[in-house]
Amino acid sequence: MITSIAVDHEKILGDSIEKIAIDKSYSIKNHNQVFVSDSIDKKIVNIFKEKANKENCILSIIKTNQSTYETINQSLSKAFLKQVFCIDKFKSHFILPSGRSENIKINKIDCWVDVAHNY
Repeated sequence: MITSIAVDHEKILGDSIEKIAIDKSYSIKNHNQVFVSDSIDKKIVNIFKEKANKENCILSIIKTNQSTYETINQSLSKAFLKQVFCIDKFKSHFILPSGRSENIKINKIDCWVDVAHNY
C-alpha cells in the first residue's frame, strides 16, 4: 500500500515528486498486490503501474473520495484488508503499527508495513 507522495521527504528520497515516487516504487516486489489512492497524480500512478508490471504485480487504484491524509490512508487500509484478507467489518479506530518496516500478523499472515512517517 502506497499512501501519499509529497515533497516532505525530498532531502532523503529525491528533489522532485517523480524521484520520490520512483524511490517508493522500490517497495513493489514480485507477485504482490499494490494499493494506491485515486488522489495520487496520474503521472505518479504511471510510475507505480510501470514498476508493478515489471514485477508481475496487480495494481489496485482505490477510490477514496477523502480530503485528509488520515482518511485517505484509512480508506486504503480498509480496501487492503477487504481485498486481501476478506475482512469487511472494522472497529471505529484501528490499532496502527508504529514503525518503519514493521512486521505484523493478520490472520496468521505476515504483513510488512511502513507507517512511521505518517504519524
